[in-house]
Amino acid sequence: MQRILLKTTIPYHPDDWHIGRFRRLTEHLRSLTNERGDALFAVDARDRLEDERGNDPELVHIAQSDYQQLWLFGVDRDGGLTFADLMGINLFRQQGRGLMLSRGPGDVGSSLHLLDTVGAAHCFNTVNPEADADRRVADHPQEDWPCYDSGADGASQTIRVVEPVHPLLRRTDGGMIRQLPASPREGAVEVPEGAEGFARVIATGRSRRSRREFNLAVAFEHHQDRWGELAGRALIEACFQRFSDEHLDLEGNCTGRMAGLADVEVASPPDVLADTRAYFRNIALWLAA
Repeated sequence: MQRILLKTTIPYHPDDWHIGRFRRLTEHLRSLTNERGDALFAVDARDRLEDERGNDPELVHIAQSDYQQLWLFGVDRDGGLTFADLMGINLFRQQGRGLMLSRGPGDVGSSLHLLDTVGAAHCFNTVNPEADADRRVADHPQEDWPCYDSGADGASQTIRVVEPVHPLLRRTDGGMIRQLPASPREGAVEVPEGAEGFARVIATGRSRRSRREFNLAVAFEHHQDRWGELAGRALIEACFQRFSDEHLDLEGNCTGRMAGLADVEVASPPDVLADTRAYFRNIALWLAA
Protein backbone atom coordinates (compact mmCIF):
# COMPACT_ATOMS: atom_id res chain seq x y z
CA MET A 1 0.00 0.00 0.00
CA GLN A 2 1.35 3.40 -0.97
CA ARG A 3 0.98 6.48 1.18
CA ILE A 4 -0.28 9.77 -0.28
CA LEU A 5 -0.16 13.18 1.35
CA LEU A 6 -2.67 15.84 0.26
CA LYS A 7 -1.51 19.29 1.30
CA THR A 8 -2.41 22.97 0.91
CA THR A 9 0.13 25.80 0.72
CA ILE A 10 -1.64 27.94 3.36
CA PRO A 11 -2.54 27.32 7.01
CA TYR A 12 -6.15 26.57 7.88
CA HIS A 13 -8.69 29.35 7.50
CA PRO A 14 -12.42 28.56 7.55
CA ASP A 15 -13.21 30.87 4.62
CA ASP A 16 -10.31 29.92 2.38
CA TRP A 17 -9.18 26.83 0.48
CA HIS A 18 -8.39 24.59 3.45
CA ILE A 19 -7.89 20.87 2.98
CA GLY A 20 -11.43 20.16 4.17
CA ARG A 21 -12.62 21.48 0.80
CA PHE A 22 -11.05 18.37 -0.75
CA ARG A 23 -12.77 15.79 1.47
CA ARG A 24 -14.46 13.96 -1.41
CA LEU A 25 -11.16 13.51 -3.20
CA THR A 26 -9.59 12.18 -0.01
CA GLU A 27 -12.42 9.70 0.49
CA HIS A 28 -12.27 8.58 -3.14
CA LEU A 29 -8.55 7.85 -3.01
CA ARG A 30 -9.00 5.92 0.23
CA SER A 31 -11.75 3.85 -1.36
CA LEU A 32 -9.60 2.54 -4.23
CA THR A 33 -8.90 -1.19 -4.05
CA ASN A 34 -7.18 -3.92 -6.03
CA GLU A 35 -8.84 -7.04 -7.45
CA ARG A 36 -8.70 -8.71 -4.01
CA GLY A 37 -10.47 -5.79 -2.37
CA ASP A 38 -7.37 -4.53 -0.56
CA ALA A 39 -6.96 -0.77 -0.19
CA LEU A 40 -4.38 0.62 -2.62
CA PHE A 41 -3.57 3.86 -0.83
CA ALA A 42 -3.33 5.25 2.69
CA VAL A 43 -4.18 8.94 2.40
CA ASP A 44 -3.45 11.78 4.81
CA ALA A 45 -4.89 15.26 4.19
CA ARG A 46 -3.54 18.27 6.03
CA ASP A 47 -3.31 22.04 5.79
CA ARG A 48 0.02 23.80 5.84
CA LEU A 49 1.73 23.80 9.22
CA GLU A 50 4.34 26.41 10.12
CA ASP A 51 7.17 26.39 12.65
CA GLU A 52 8.80 29.46 14.22
CA ARG A 53 10.74 30.08 10.98
CA GLY A 54 7.64 29.91 8.81
CA ASN A 55 8.60 26.54 7.28
CA ASP A 56 6.30 23.55 7.07
CA PRO A 57 8.22 20.75 8.88
CA GLU A 58 6.24 18.10 7.02
CA LEU A 59 7.38 19.43 3.64
CA VAL A 60 10.91 20.18 4.80
CA HIS A 61 11.36 16.55 5.85
CA ILE A 62 9.06 14.82 3.37
CA ALA A 63 11.99 13.07 1.68
CA GLN A 64 12.62 11.28 5.00
CA SER A 65 8.97 10.22 5.29
CA ASP A 66 7.33 7.08 3.95
CA TYR A 67 5.03 9.01 1.59
CA GLN A 68 5.35 8.02 -2.05
CA GLN A 69 3.12 10.80 -3.45
CA LEU A 70 2.51 14.45 -2.64
CA TRP A 71 -0.61 16.16 -4.02
CA LEU A 72 -0.02 19.85 -3.40
CA PHE A 73 -2.76 22.45 -3.85
CA GLY A 74 -1.23 25.87 -4.53
CA VAL A 75 -3.84 28.13 -2.96
CA ASP A 76 -1.51 30.86 -1.65
CA ARG A 77 -1.89 34.44 -2.87
CA ASP A 78 1.46 35.52 -1.47
CA GLY A 79 4.14 33.66 0.43
CA GLY A 80 3.33 29.98 0.23
CA LEU A 81 6.27 27.62 0.04
CA THR A 82 9.55 28.66 1.68
CA PHE A 83 13.04 27.85 0.43
CA ALA A 84 13.32 25.01 2.94
CA ASP A 85 9.93 23.62 1.84
CA LEU A 86 11.03 23.73 -1.80
CA MET A 87 14.30 21.92 -1.08
CA GLY A 88 12.43 19.20 0.78
CA ILE A 89 9.98 18.66 -2.09
CA ASN A 90 12.78 18.70 -4.68
CA LEU A 91 14.65 15.99 -2.77
CA PHE A 92 11.43 13.98 -2.48
CA ARG A 93 11.07 13.93 -6.27
CA GLN A 94 14.78 13.26 -6.82
CA GLN A 95 14.18 10.01 -4.94
CA GLY A 96 11.74 8.94 -7.68
CA ARG A 97 8.55 9.81 -5.82
CA GLY A 98 5.49 11.41 -7.44
CA LEU A 99 4.01 14.93 -7.39
CA MET A 100 0.63 16.36 -8.36
CA LEU A 101 0.80 20.16 -8.42
CA SER A 102 -2.31 22.27 -9.01
CA ARG A 103 -2.86 26.02 -8.75
CA GLY A 104 -5.34 28.87 -9.22
CA PRO A 105 -5.67 31.86 -11.58
CA GLY A 106 -3.42 34.90 -11.74
CA ASP A 107 -0.73 34.53 -9.07
CA VAL A 108 -2.64 32.06 -6.88
CA GLY A 109 -0.19 29.29 -6.03
CA SER A 110 2.77 31.13 -7.53
CA SER A 111 5.23 29.69 -5.00
CA LEU A 112 4.98 26.41 -6.95
CA HIS A 113 6.97 27.89 -9.85
CA LEU A 114 10.16 27.75 -7.77
CA LEU A 115 10.19 23.95 -7.65
CA ASP A 116 12.97 22.49 -9.74
CA THR A 117 12.00 21.70 -13.37
CA VAL A 118 8.32 20.93 -12.80
CA GLY A 119 7.60 24.32 -11.23
CA ALA A 120 8.38 26.06 -14.50
CA ALA A 121 5.35 24.35 -16.06
CA HIS A 122 3.12 26.68 -14.01
CA CYS A 123 2.72 30.17 -15.53
CA PHE A 124 1.54 33.13 -13.48
CA ASN A 125 0.85 36.85 -13.80
CA THR A 126 3.95 38.38 -12.22
CA VAL A 127 6.33 35.41 -12.45
CA ASN A 128 7.05 32.96 -15.26
CA PRO A 129 4.29 34.16 -17.64
CA GLU A 130 3.19 32.04 -20.60
CA ALA A 131 5.78 31.96 -23.38
CA ASP A 132 3.24 33.27 -25.91
CA ALA A 133 2.99 37.00 -25.18
CA ASP A 134 -0.39 37.16 -26.92
CA ARG A 135 -1.83 35.10 -24.06
CA ARG A 136 -0.92 37.67 -21.41
CA VAL A 137 -4.36 39.26 -21.52
CA ALA A 138 -7.49 38.97 -19.39
CA ASP A 139 -9.85 36.17 -20.39
CA HIS A 140 -12.09 36.68 -17.34
CA PRO A 141 -13.30 40.21 -16.45
CA GLN A 142 -12.90 39.72 -12.70
CA GLU A 143 -9.54 37.95 -12.59
CA ASP A 144 -5.93 38.73 -13.48
CA TRP A 145 -4.48 36.72 -16.34
CA PRO A 146 -3.81 33.90 -16.72
CA CYS A 147 -7.40 32.87 -16.08
CA TYR A 148 -9.30 30.80 -18.62
CA ASP A 149 -13.05 30.39 -18.19
CA SER A 150 -13.94 26.80 -19.07
CA GLY A 151 -17.40 26.97 -17.47
CA ALA A 152 -19.29 27.68 -14.27
CA ASP A 153 -18.21 26.15 -10.97
CA GLY A 154 -19.88 22.77 -10.71
CA ALA A 155 -20.42 22.49 -14.47
CA SER A 156 -18.51 20.21 -16.84
CA GLN A 157 -16.32 20.76 -19.86
CA THR A 158 -15.60 18.53 -22.83
CA ILE A 159 -11.84 18.21 -23.06
CA ARG A 160 -9.63 17.56 -26.08
CA VAL A 161 -7.38 14.59 -25.43
CA VAL A 162 -3.98 15.15 -27.04
CA GLU A 163 -2.68 12.25 -29.12
CA PRO A 164 -1.19 9.84 -28.32
CA VAL A 165 -3.68 9.26 -25.53
CA HIS A 166 -1.95 9.38 -22.16
CA PRO A 167 -2.76 6.63 -19.61
CA LEU A 168 -4.14 9.32 -17.32
CA LEU A 169 -7.01 9.82 -19.75
CA ARG A 170 -7.98 6.18 -20.33
CA ARG A 171 -11.09 4.74 -18.72
CA THR A 172 -11.05 1.20 -17.38
CA ASP A 173 -13.22 0.10 -20.33
CA GLY A 174 -10.54 1.32 -22.74
CA GLY A 175 -12.39 4.45 -23.82
CA MET A 176 -11.15 7.99 -23.31
CA ILE A 177 -12.04 10.37 -20.52
CA ARG A 178 -13.98 13.10 -22.32
CA GLN A 179 -15.39 15.32 -19.55
CA LEU A 180 -13.89 16.94 -16.48
CA PRO A 181 -15.12 19.61 -14.07
CA ALA A 182 -15.04 23.13 -15.48
CA SER A 183 -14.03 26.32 -13.70
CA PRO A 184 -14.19 30.01 -14.56
CA ARG A 185 -10.71 30.30 -12.98
CA GLU A 186 -8.37 27.93 -14.81
CA GLY A 187 -4.69 28.83 -14.60
CA ALA A 188 -1.99 28.36 -17.23
CA VAL A 189 0.36 25.41 -17.64
CA GLU A 190 2.83 24.55 -20.41
CA VAL A 191 5.87 22.41 -21.14
CA PRO A 192 8.95 24.29 -19.92
CA GLU A 193 11.86 24.91 -22.25
CA GLY A 194 14.25 21.96 -22.09
CA ALA A 195 11.63 19.50 -20.82
CA GLU A 196 10.22 18.52 -24.22
CA GLY A 197 11.83 15.07 -24.10
CA PHE A 198 10.03 13.95 -20.94
CA ALA A 199 7.00 16.24 -20.53
CA ARG A 200 3.97 16.91 -22.70
CA VAL A 201 0.51 18.46 -22.68
CA ILE A 202 -2.05 15.66 -22.34
CA ALA A 203 -5.36 17.57 -22.55
CA THR A 204 -6.71 20.98 -23.44
CA GLY A 205 -9.87 22.93 -22.75
CA ARG A 206 -11.53 25.91 -24.41
CA SER A 207 -12.58 29.21 -22.90
CA ARG A 208 -16.31 29.87 -23.13
CA ARG A 209 -15.56 33.61 -23.26
CA SER A 210 -12.68 34.01 -25.75
CA ARG A 211 -13.03 30.55 -27.36
CA ARG A 212 -9.27 30.25 -26.97
CA GLU A 213 -7.85 26.77 -26.42
CA PHE A 214 -5.66 26.35 -23.34
CA ASN A 215 -3.70 23.59 -21.64
CA LEU A 216 -5.35 21.66 -18.82
CA ALA A 217 -2.52 19.39 -17.73
CA VAL A 218 1.16 18.61 -18.36
CA ALA A 219 2.56 15.18 -17.51
CA PHE A 220 6.24 14.65 -16.62
CA GLU A 221 7.64 11.14 -16.99
CA HIS A 222 10.54 9.72 -15.01
CA HIS A 223 13.72 11.38 -16.24
CA GLN A 224 17.29 12.00 -15.20
CA ASP A 225 17.54 15.36 -13.50
CA ARG A 226 20.50 17.75 -13.49
CA TRP A 227 22.02 15.93 -10.51
CA GLY A 228 21.89 12.59 -12.28
CA GLU A 229 18.99 11.27 -10.19
CA LEU A 230 15.95 9.53 -11.70
CA ALA A 231 13.25 12.06 -10.88
CA GLY A 232 9.72 10.90 -10.15
CA ARG A 233 6.67 11.49 -12.27
CA ALA A 234 4.66 14.68 -11.91
CA LEU A 235 1.29 15.98 -13.07
CA ILE A 236 0.95 19.74 -13.45
CA GLU A 237 -2.72 20.74 -13.29
CA ALA A 238 -4.21 24.11 -14.27
CA CYS A 239 -6.93 24.29 -11.60
CA PHE A 240 -7.07 23.07 -8.00
CA GLN A 241 -10.82 23.66 -7.97
CA ARG A 242 -11.20 20.63 -10.25
CA PHE A 243 -10.31 18.48 -7.22
CA SER A 244 -12.62 20.21 -4.74
CA ASP A 245 -15.90 19.18 -3.16
CA GLU A 246 -17.95 21.63 -5.19
CA HIS A 247 -17.33 19.36 -8.19
CA LEU A 248 -17.68 16.02 -6.40
CA ASP A 249 -20.55 16.61 -3.98
CA LEU A 250 -23.73 15.22 -5.54
CA GLU A 251 -25.91 16.89 -2.93
CA GLY A 252 -24.19 20.23 -3.38
CA ASN A 253 -23.26 20.39 0.30
CA CYS A 254 -20.71 23.17 -0.10
CA THR A 255 -20.31 25.60 2.76
CA GLY A 256 -18.78 29.00 3.37
CA ARG A 257 -17.83 31.32 0.53
CA MET A 258 -17.82 28.48 -2.02
CA ALA A 259 -21.60 28.07 -1.62
CA GLY A 260 -22.07 31.78 -2.16
CA LEU A 261 -20.71 31.84 -5.69
CA ALA A 262 -23.39 33.10 -8.03
CA ASP A 263 -22.51 30.76 -10.88
CA VAL A 264 -22.37 27.48 -8.94
CA GLU A 265 -24.24 24.63 -10.61
CA VAL A 266 -24.50 21.84 -8.03
CA ALA A 267 -24.89 18.14 -8.74
CA SER A 268 -22.63 17.38 -11.70
CA PRO A 269 -24.05 14.76 -14.09
CA PRO A 270 -23.14 11.16 -13.19
CA ASP A 271 -21.08 10.62 -16.39
CA VAL A 272 -18.92 13.63 -15.54
CA LEU A 273 -18.39 12.28 -12.04
CA ALA A 274 -17.44 8.89 -13.46
CA ASP A 275 -14.83 10.44 -15.76
CA THR A 276 -13.53 12.67 -12.97
CA ARG A 277 -13.17 9.83 -10.50
CA ALA A 278 -11.46 7.74 -13.18
CA TYR A 279 -9.04 10.63 -13.75
CA PHE A 280 -8.22 10.87 -10.04
CA ARG A 281 -7.73 7.11 -9.84
CA ASN A 282 -5.44 7.22 -12.85
CA ILE A 283 -3.34 9.98 -11.31
CA ALA A 284 -2.76 7.97 -8.13
CA LEU A 285 -1.90 4.78 -10.03
CA TRP A 286 0.34 6.56 -12.57
CA LEU A 287 2.29 8.39 -9.88
CA ALA A 288 2.68 5.09 -8.04
CA ALA A 289 4.44 3.41 -10.98
